[in-house]
Amino acid sequence: MNINFIKNNIVFGTNELNNKAKNYCFGRNRLAKDTLELSTKDITTEKVSSLPECPKIDAIKQSQYYNTYNYIPAGTKILDGFLDPGGNGTISDDGNAFSPREVIYINRKEDKTLTKMINDFTGFATLANEEKRANFLKTIVQYLSNETDENILKNCDNLPENEKILLGDVIDRNAAVCRHQALLYKIIGDEGGLNVSVVRGVMDNGRHAWNVVYLDNGKKLLIDTTNGIKQDITDLPEDGEIIYIDKNNEEHKYEPFK
Repeated sequence: MNINFIKNNIVFGTNELNNKAKNYCFGRNRLAKDTLELSTKDITTEKVSSLPECPKIDAIKQSQYYNTYNYIPAGTKILDGFLDPGGNGTISDDGNAFSPREVIYINRKEDKTLTKMINDFTGFATLANEEKRANFLKTIVQYLSNETDENILKNCDNLPENEKILLGDVIDRNAAVCRHQALLYKIIGDEGGLNVSVVRGVMDNGRHAWNVVYLDNGKKLLIDTTNGIKQDITDLPEDGEIIYIDKNNEEHKYEPFK
């Protein structure tokens, strides 16, 4: 099998932007991941291009779309009223969500934390080109909390089951894991002029969520804020299997849900 490797260079952009990102964050002092290498293997999966169009004006239908297809494309903003009950949850046609965990609720008017983060990023966004903005936002979302990863997971487990909770409230509780971070990156990125999708799938046999940013120059970036990764995947399919090989030659596999 032919496997092509692409070097990954994690670049925060200018020193000015890097400092602004770290000053903006809440003091988390966790180092970015070591340089990784990337490969891809051919797999059979449903193509993004074959999916029905994502709803753009009905929040409940958009929520159901994400719940079914685990994907919201670039160019489609997540609407106020959007609900995410998680991969094991359901959303009825009348907008009732059922979940064994918390139900993420998007409402910019009610969510002061989310609105502030959107406004702050759109203010910073004029300082950088498109790719640096994408990486700048990765840094902000990656360092949301000064809690340890173990405590963040405990905080997330303590969120109320089967109850709606604003995305900003999850952040304020230091409980944002991959599903929260990927939605946050998508929402803020859209407002800040980035062309970004959100994807839900599997990493290393565990449920995961990440983003893909499409740059005007044709470049395509995989963004995984949970693991501190920004990777050029221009020549790779967004809906195909992606395998990271770290410095210890260990594989870490991403695969979108079909």
